[in-house]
Amino acid sequence: YHDKLEYLKRLFYKGDEDVPSLVKKKNPILALTVHKLISRSQSIFKALDNRLKFIEIVRHPLYMITQQSLNNENMMDSVRDFTLYFEFNGRQLPWYTFGWEKEFLSLNSFEQSILYIKKMNDLTNNTKKKLGKNCKLILTIPFEIFVKDPNNYMDDIAQHINSSITNKTLKELKRQKVPRKKYSDGLPLEIYKRCGWEKPEKDLSELEEFQKRRDFVELKASKKYMNILDKLCSDYELKYFKKKLNINGKYS
Repeated sequence: YHDKLEYLKRLFYKGDEDVPSLVKKKNPILALTVHKLISRSQSIFKALDNRLKFIEIVRHPLYMITQQSLNNENMMDSVRDFTLYFEFNGRQLPWYTFGWEKEFLSLNSFEQSILYIKKMNDLTNNTKKKLGKNCKLILTIPFEIFVKDPNNYMDDIAQHINSSITNKTLKELKRQKVPRKKYSDGLPLEIYKRCGWEKPEKDLSELEEFQKRRDFVELKASKKYMNILDKLCSDYELKYFKKKLNINGKYS
């Protein structure tokens, strides 16, 4: 939160019965960071209607594959994973595999990741169609465009949540190294490294960075699932970049 003093002041509030009136008076924004919730958000919209605002961050599939595959290898059915699980043939499987359990179990972690991204995209898109007018309460931001030119979206974000851009906003962007020169730039934190982040190669272009990631996945996944990945990439590029970068598996 940008104002630490606000939290310190709350230590001295009366609390209890006084809280509802404070909430009405200050009308604070309750900001929650969630993962893939839009695909299961209809009941939330039904309860909150236009009081609920989503800022949806989407990212190119090639920049998600490695982390998701590591999650499949290291997190699945572990005590650290709070995903909802169900039992299938004596195995504990995450909720999103329901209906394609046998296929999921037959795949390696990279192929599982490709199919996971596809099925979650399909669920999210279907939910958006069902939301009707409430879909306007979702602001979608492509990560790649934002980190290179945040000005494209900053005013939209502020307007979306009835807030404003302050010096603290700009300070936080700087702390996050935004804007960035390349999509693959970022903070060299250990948690990001454990999730597959690598410092971008100095001499590689943006398209060569894409190709490097695709070549790596191609060593792990069969042609069937590479075709699915290529389609996911093409759909993403046409929607957010307004042009198709992936040509027969080669970026040029």
